Amino acid sequence: MKMTPKTSGFWDPEIYRELEKRNMEDKRLKPKHLAVIFAVTMLLRVLDWVTTSIALERGYIEANPFQSQLMSMGPLYYFAGQMLGTIAVSLLLWISTRYTSLTEILAFDTILFSVPVLNNLTLILW
Repeated sequence: MKMTPKTSGFWDPEIYRELEKRNMEDKRLKPKHLAVIFAVTMLLRVLDWVTTSIALERGYIEANPFQSQLMSMGPLYYFAGQMLGTIAVSLLLWISTRYTSLTEILAFDTILFSVPVLNNLTLILW
């Protein structure tokens, strides 16, 4: 007697493919979501720039050697370096949206760019 796999119900390959397709469609970001992510990222970078400038005026030093070099060239170079870095990270996030949900991107983005701001605020306030 020859055994054949069951092709109906939950284990049906077509149903699995359809579920996977729906899952991938749900994870794709719309342009308006990307705009929100980019705006939040830019706001955090501006806050980083402002809080870093305040901390430097109070006698602290920039721990990042690349940013320190840019700061020694002037605040405009520092700000430009931050914006270029932000654009690069945002592009990488945009490329990865095929595999990443909006929640994951926002969490990563917020954590990544809020850590320097929180560090600077700690230095300024204490």
